[in-house]
Amino acid sequence: MVDEIINGITSEYDKKVERFKGFSEAAKTHVQQMKAVKKIAEQTGLSNAEIYLRHLIDAYPDGIIPPDELKAITIATLKHNYDHVSPIVEAAQQTLNKEAGVGLKPVVPDFDISKAESLARDIAKYDTILDDGNITKQFVNDSLEILDRSIQANAQAHDNAGLDVRVIRIYDGVGLHRRTQACEWCMERAGNWTYQDARSNGVFERHDGCGCEIYYETNKKSWDYSKGYGNNWRDATQEETDVIKKRINYDPSKKKG
Repeated sequence: MVDEIINGITSEYDKKVERFKGFSEAAKTHVQQMKAVKKIAEQTGLSNAEIYLRHLIDAYPDGIIPPDELKAITIATLKHNYDHVSPIVEAAQQTLNKEAGVGLKPVVPDFDISKAESLARDIAKYDTILDDGNITKQFVNDSLEILDRSIQANAQAHDNAGLDVRVIRIYDGVGLHRRTQACEWCMERAGNWTYQDARSNGVFERHDGCGCEIYYETNKKSWDYSKGYGNNWRDATQEETDVIKKRINYDPSKKKG
């Protein structure tokens, strides 16, 4: 029964996510590709969660699933999404290296099975699968982490090679969590960072539902962060500054230099 459920989920997934490929194929620069890959990861995560939940509810109408079966189905579902997203991430990293003139092979982190097991345990804590309202956010976050972990690994490889790496995190305004107030946690991590500072300050991290853009540049490229996303508010126009400040009671002196 478990194998049948997994086959049903993965087969429907393959058909549904086929239409997302065009997002990345249409991108011409690595920044465009990174934005496209982020969108793909979000959409495949959403689709994966919707298909996963529907098949489980069909197979277990009361919502009660034996833990071992839930674990096997969850891990297989997340691994299938990883297998789809990771090659697209690798292609975007290859474009970055080519544009920057860096002769390094893109780093693609392995599937994080421990994270998948942890997510399965979290879902199993509920009396029924219908009681867990965070599955969609968790699946999207897991999908985005494929990109984020690759970005961190490649940024580290460039840093280790002696390149001047700048990590850029752009706050999306609200995020997938649909909060009416800006997310102060994300705002604290937004900006333009060295790789070491980015790692130390949790710039590669996300909360469930986070919609921030995270990518990096090397010293072969220049980054224009004069749009209100950088570390110095004076680089933004007054209009841009006012719009962002209105979202949160924000103190520029708290930003990292």
